[in-house]
Amino acid sequence: MNNNDLLRRLRYALRCDDAETARLITEGGSVANAAMCSAWRIKEGEPGYMACSVDHMSAFLKGLILDRRGPQQNAPSANTSANPWEKAKAAKAQRSGGAKAQAPAPDAKVQTMSGGADAKAVEPEMDNNEVLKQLRIALKLRSGDLHQILKLGGSSLSESEANALFRSESARNFRRCGDQVLRQFVAGLAKQRNEEGDQYDHSEDAE
Repeated sequence: MNNNDLLRRLRYALRCDDAETARLITEGGSVANAAMCSAWRIKEGEPGYMACSVDHMSAFLKGLILDRRGPQQNAPSANTSANPWEKAKAAKAQRSGGAKAQAPAPDAKVQTMSGGADAKAVEPEMDNNEVLKQLRIALKLRSGDLHQILKLGGSSLSESEANALFRSESARNFRRCGDQVLRQFVAGLAKQRNEEGDQYDHSEDAE
């Protein structure tokens, strides 16, 4: 999923304003301020729009884990640990025998806009399965919780199909997470939070 779209949806679901988003990204090992976070909320093509990098998106998730769970013992610092995009890239390179180690991994969804010499590179995107895994860790979700959240978001996946999203890519029953499933999960998360009655002003993050 596009990084800006993913971050915007997660912020809405988790009640994160610009200042809180910047704090989490900084805690996750990157650099951000409220002005940058505000620009990432703007729709593409509108004045002030700025693309959110995969590094900032990864740092947001890392910061969320650190904020909700605290630092893990013997774990590398947020500044030095590889982000999910880099991990996906390395795994793909290893599977191919290293022959294409420098090529962007498909999991990173690197794209280019057509247009010859004027081609515009599109910011790489997070691997959807890794996003789900990090959210599962940060929010301390169990298997049944994950399935319930997906159902709230409109997903028709069974519990076993939902569990397959969190398996190792080499596992026989691994299931690739598409953009629609990730959107449904975040939508279900937002609906769950709304039902809990948390007080938050959504006007800043409204789409």
